[in-house]
Amino acid sequence: MSFSNILKNLRRKCDMTQEELAEIMELTPQAVSRWENGAAVPDTATVCRLAYLFGVTTDYLLEVDSARMDDKVTEVIASADAASPEDAARLLRDALVDFPCNPDLMSALARCLYYRIARADTGDERKSKNAMREAIRIAEFLYGRGHGDIYMLLHMYRDSGQLEKGSELLDTLCDYGSVRQEMAIELAEGREKLRLMQENAHILLSKLSWQVYMLSLESDCFTSEQQITMLEGMFAASRALMPDDAPYLYSSQPTHIPWQLARRHSMAGNTDEAIHWLYVMRDAAVTDESFEGERDFRLDSPAFCGLSQNRRARSWGAAWMLDVMGDDYFDNIRGNARFCAIQEELKRYTGD
Repeated sequence: MSFSNILKNLRRKCDMTQEELAEIMELTPQAVSRWENGAAVPDTATVCRLAYLFGVTTDYLLEVDSARMDDKVTEVIASADAASPEDAARLLRDALVDFPCNPDLMSALARCLYYRIARADTGDERKSKNAMREAIRIAEFLYGRGHGDIYMLLHMYRDSGQLEKGSELLDTLCDYGSVRQEMAIELAEGREKLRLMQENAHILLSKLSWQVYMLSLESDCFTSEQQITMLEGMFAASRALMPDDAPYLYSSQPTHIPWQLARRHSMAGNTDEAIHWLYVMRDAAVTDESFEGERDFRLDSPAFCGLSQNRRARSWGAAWMLDVMGDDYFDNIRGNARFCAIQEELKRYTGD
């Protein structure tokens, strides 16, 4: 069945005249008549509006063979990826004439316009701005219909100076993530509920410690002593949140705060404090021998799949810690006997 017949049948099922449809679409009755007579086909945006109005997909409205469409879309996107930016945009626009509102094609066009044209150093400011506007329009269309890349749209707003729009979208994203986490905790019971709460707390503490570290690099907001005080407070909170029998894994990032504390104390010449935090790192990086079963679900690195479960956990954490102990931050204490003893212990776990 052709588009004209499909449209005519849908209109009649809704007991709607051509004039009424034209009024809803804010067009002339002659335009609707031309569509139903096969004399013309509406543009992409209008097809999408018609599909929404009648509660059908654009594929149904245009009688698209989904298998053929998927193959063709994949082929077009591959060709666009290999073409120059301008040719790629042309290929994707042409394909959208055949497959209006196809989310994969629209997403590919938005990426092409944004990454390959708008952000490229072409020297043509007007072309870059036009590409950015079109990319944003497409990304907003996709996001409003449950498709698209929200992070790409946020970057578009940032790069185009639309910071207020970006802030509004970010607020929506953060609220959604918060609600999802809260609902997951509310729906869980017993140990699973405790696990989710602990995991969320550790993630937040780890992110906070990283932000403190980044602040120390970017500004003089905090003195070294203030940074150490904040990190020690976060570590104490982290330990208080974990029961004594809970696994304290590097893979869950509990070593992140002790690592920063060890580095800061070492650079400040506080040898005893630096060694203390290295031992804390050691305890976290090298898991307990009784650690087994589902608790080991994160330790799935291909490099350790051939080892026993306990050996795999120990090797991963120990190898990581040996690597970070080689940083310049620890040059002040590298000759310390306890520092060397920790290194030798870690080497036994890695087999070095």
